[in-house]
Amino acid sequence: MNKKTKKFLIQVFGLAGIGFLLYSSYGYFIDGLYFDLFVNLELIVLMVVVISNHENQYKLYDAMSLMAMIHLGATALAGALEANWIRAGSAFTAFIGFGYFKYVYSRKTRLILSSKYRVKK
Repeated sequence: MNKKTKKFLIQVFGLAGIGFLLYSSYGYFIDGLYFDLFVNLELIVLMVVVISNHENQYKLYDAMSLMAMIHLGATALAGALEANWIRAGSAFTAFIGFGYFKYVYSRKTRLILSSKYRVKK
């Protein structure tokens, strides 16, 4: 599959997915399910990022990891507000673990991409 076809398919399916999420978000807003509305808005932002940055792997990884951290933090906060401590604790633990691995990976990536460590000709 060539690049033009791949980009077109990503855009078409992404826009269709955004349409379904907007329709679902409207229903959540009417019903007062604000956390589900927040999750849908997260997914819409994530789909826009994927559509715009699908060719640059490092930007896509950073954006997706940031969205995962926001989602885990919001899930922990929602669990704490509902006094569902198992949900809050597990989301907070996942948030801390994911943040640690993100820090380690970004440090290694920064060292690999650094001009100090590149082979000079």
